[in-house]
Amino acid sequence: MGCVNLFRPGSRRGTIGALIVRGFAVRIFAVLLFGLIALSAHSATVTDLYRVSVAVENQNSDTRAAGLAEAYRKMLVRLSGTSASLNNETLSREAPRAETHITSMSYHRDESGALFMDVNFNPASLRTLFEMAQAPVWGTSRPSLLLLLAVETESGERQALIQTSEWGEWVAAAMKERGLPYIFPSWDLEDEITLPLSRLWGQFEQDIRAMAERYPTDGYISGRLWANADSGWSFAGSLNHAGESVPVRVEGATPEAVVLVMASEAAESLSARYAVTAGGGAAANGFQIQVGGIDGFSSYRALQDYLSARVGIRDVRLMNADQDTVTLSLNLSGDWEQIWRVIELDQKLEKRPGDERLYWLP
Repeated sequence: MGCVNLFRPGSRRGTIGALIVRGFAVRIFAVLLFGLIALSAHSATVTDLYRVSVAVENQNSDTRAAGLAEAYRKMLVRLSGTSASLNNETLSREAPRAETHITSMSYHRDESGALFMDVNFNPASLRTLFEMAQAPVWGTSRPSLLLLLAVETESGERQALIQTSEWGEWVAAAMKERGLPYIFPSWDLEDEITLPLSRLWGQFEQDIRAMAERYPTDGYISGRLWANADSGWSFAGSLNHAGESVPVRVEGATPEAVVLVMASEAAESLSARYAVTAGGGAAANGFQIQVGGIDGFSSYRALQDYLSARVGIRDVRLMNADQDTVTLSLNLSGDWEQIWRVIELDQKLEKRPGDERLYWLP
């Protein structure tokens, strides 16, 4: 996403105070323009997780069946977070019956006239299927990532990657393909001072971390892309999240291919932490938690609705209420530690030192 000019053409940028206000406004603008996500404090809700578009040649029955099967396979990878789901026998058997797991289907053409099939999958149907298959499910609450990327074009020019560029469109499409919430920096003057292009290209970690701290995300992908005479395009960088830095080095024949592999590596790493395997051996009926900070019925109802919507929680029952604390019995279809990682990411419940209770943070 490019810089938003809040000043008249030809005018000076004004004082440092004006610069700070301008930088703040641009960053908020960068956060709010996403169609893919809705940001909370840090984590993000992927709003189109169950909607998949695939290119098709026509609308005849054979092409339609093939398109549905392709959309289904894309949905498996996006919902699980891992391409390993394609090897799950129970899930793969359903590909010919993909139509039984959708709620609607339509067609559209893009600006070039290419035809696409748009498929909306049924969340409840897929969750039931994934539980039968004992396959991991990565819900709609996912870590938001800041994209700090630089590219060296085939002509040798280096530039910071912005959303409005062709490269930005390729990266955005790749992140959406894997269901990853993202933010591009605004690259206003304050950003350029914090992280000069030469420091981004050189992957100077201290400068990159300082830049990342300016944006409300859970982590970031940083790295550089360049043309490789032997193998098309290369990416070298890292995924940084939850205090860990995971090196990422990938290659692709085209720009679109290399950024898709980059996004896929990030999705595989994050889903290993946050996806919940339903129907596993750690499932439990009657798992109890105590939650404080409940100041009335509306607060309790919000907590119940929140927990009921989490992947891995089948049912929530009230066992006891004492002043501002409730005891809840949870019917779990997965491991509580896996479920808790996602809840912790949402920042709706917190643990406090020396207290066995969780605390509701509406």
